[in-house]
Amino acid sequence: MRRRKPWTVKKRRPRPRKTASDSAASPKRIRKPPAPKDQKTPLITEFFKVRRSGRKTKKQLKRETELEIHQKVLNKTNEPLLEIFTEKVKGRGIKTTVPFEKGDFVVEYKGDLVEHNKAKEMEEQYSKNEDIGSYMFFFEYLAKKWCVDATAETPYKGRLVNHSKLRPNLKARAISIDGAVHLILVAKSKIEVGEELLYDYGDRSSEVTSVNTWLLTS
Repeated sequence: MRRRKPWTVKKRRPRPRKTASDSAASPKRIRKPPAPKDQKTPLITEFFKVRRSGRKTKKQLKRETELEIHQKVLNKTNEPLLEIFTEKVKGRGIKTTVPFEKGDFVVEYKGDLVEHNKAKEMEEQYSKNEDIGSYMFFFEYLAKKWCVDATAETPYKGRLVNHSKLRPNLKARAISIDGAVHLILVAKSKIEVGEELLYDYGDRSSEVTSVNTWLLTS
């Protein structure tokens, strides 16, 4: 028979106890308590002010320009900036005492706003009197035909602006201010001080041009 080895008991070494100095040397890791579920992560904008652009959009700039024109039309701001002079062929005309840039409002073609059909009747009556000049401006705005009748003598200078087919520096534009239609003249190009204001009347009818040949040549 084989002899069994006697049982041996392994002795465990006692684990050294940690002293206060040991704890100081290697402190325990303390876990932070989890954040409440309803607590939101702070945004960066809470710490830094948001810098907003001071630039205006094209739409804002366009609106500001329109409002500025409206004020000038209603207050007749540009009337004192224009002066009347007399020209041999065309008679009275208008010169500017200040420069204008392309697109600037210059003056209103001011008179009585009349519907197209009524204006045609009035024009027929005016034609019977040779002493009455042609100061009727026919135009279309928002799919409706209108006429500004500036035949009556007034101090407003827009009615005296002369025609030029070859070198106009103004163009007509219809606008609405508080629901009322206004016909204004704006700079087609840069206009210098002392320059005569001119726009194309647009009348090419043989009846008119045969009597006023300067409508085609000026």
